[in-house]
Amino acid sequence: LHDWGGAIGMAWAVRHPERVKRIVLLNTGAFRNPDDQSLPPSLWLVRNTPIGSLLVRGFNAFSAGATRMAVVNKMDPKVRAAYVAPYNTWSNRIATLRFVQDIPLTERDEAYSVVLETERGLAQFQDTPVLICWGEQDFVFDDAFLTEWERILPKAEVHRYPEAGHYVLEDAGREIIPRIKRFVDESAGRAD
Repeated sequence: LHDWGGAIGMAWAVRHPERVKRIVLLNTGAFRNPDDQSLPPSLWLVRNTPIGSLLVRGFNAFSAGATRMAVVNKMDPKVRAAYVAPYNTWSNRIATLRFVQDIPLTERDEAYSVVLETERGLAQFQDTPVLICWGEQDFVFDDAFLTEWERILPKAEVHRYPEAGHYVLEDAGREIIPRIKRFVDESAGRAD
């Protein structure tokens, strides 16, 4: 689970714990912002201002900007193009605008009750095998989020990647992907 996948996937998991054998978390959250942490300025601009909306919908600033801000190592141009391709028109960019606007920060936000319910249910996974691979240079899901995961899931296997950003698989995929494969294979009873 990565980024919004954490909130969406863990909301599902909390409602269906009997179907969860293992969890992999990559720079994500499934709880309210730690210590009432505020949004980074770039996300605040997109969420709260008409200029932010125009930049996202008119110029694809969110998707294109993320391919630079969310990595430590420069992305291959073909990979960058793939990241921005789904958002090729004004109408297709509504998704990136809305998911920032939907971040549940206060009780007034529509998804707040869902994130609260999810947060309250996370402790039931304390004995579930959990692998956390964390890019330490994430501009959104920073060390405070990782600290919260470690508090909630103290038995989790945690690996930090100091030279990786939000798109942790782009920066450290060569190390992380085999680790995830081994972790998942263990649940299936397969050995390398």
